[in-house]
Amino acid sequence: MNNRNKLLFENKEYSVEETVLKILQDSRAWKGTIEANKKQQVPLIVEPHQNLSNLHLVLLSSITGTNSWSVHTNAAWNSTFGNCGMGWHFKDTLATPAGTFSSTRRSVSSALVAEALALKAAISSAANCGIGIESLEVFSDSKGLITLLNTKKNNV
Repeated sequence: MNNRNKLLFENKEYSVEETVLKILQDSRAWKGTIEANKKQQVPLIVEPHQNLSNLHLVLLSSITGTNSWSVHTNAAWNSTFGNCGMGWHFKDTLATPAGTFSSTRRSVSSALVAEALALKAAISSAANCGIGIESLEVFSDSKGLITLLNTKKNNV
C-alpha cells in the first residue's frame, strides 16, 4: 500500500526520508520481479487469493451483531504489458479487519478499467461470502472511477 493510501485509509503519515527509502526498495523489488517473471505467462484471470477465510467474516458478523461492512479497493496497472493487480480488504462496523483479497488480470486497457475491475471483484466477494451483508460502504482512491459512478448520465 502506498503512502497516500496509508494516509487515506489508516491515517498514517511518513517523512520524506521514509518515503524515498520506500520508493527505492519498491523499485528494486519491482525490477527483480519483472526480470524473474519475463519468461512466465500471466493467466487471463487468476481466482482471488484470500488471506482470511469467509469463516472469519462469519465469526466477526456473529460477534459484532452487524452486517454492515466497508471495503477498500485498489489496483495497479502496467501499461507496458497491460496487466493489473487488484486488492481489496473488508472491515466491519467497528473497523476490525475482516478479510483481505487480491487478484490479477491481463489484457486490461487502462488504469481506470483496472480500478473498476477491483471494485467489481470486491462487490462480488461481498455478495458471495454467504453472510448476508446488508450494507456495504465502498472506498476507492480512483477519483475518475468515483466521478463516473456518481454521474447522472446513462453512458457510464
